[in-house]
Amino acid sequence: MKTARDLILELYKDDHITKEETDLLLDAINKPAQIATAPYNTGTITQKPDWTYDPNRPGQPWYTVT
Repeated sequence: MKTARDLILELYKDDHITKEETDLLLDAINKPAQIATAPYNTGTITQKPDWTYDPNRPGQPWYTVT
């Protein structure tokens, strides 16, 4: 089974790609993988959650007794 390097060299040998293209491709396959991570906001962390009921605060549950 041919490797990517073998295929690139074969293309160069058969004049399908130039020397510069060969160098570019060989550099690309020999580079280590670059893993990019995006930072994210973890928000503010409090020691104790605020369980105070406030009906006017957004996100508060409300109940209807029927």
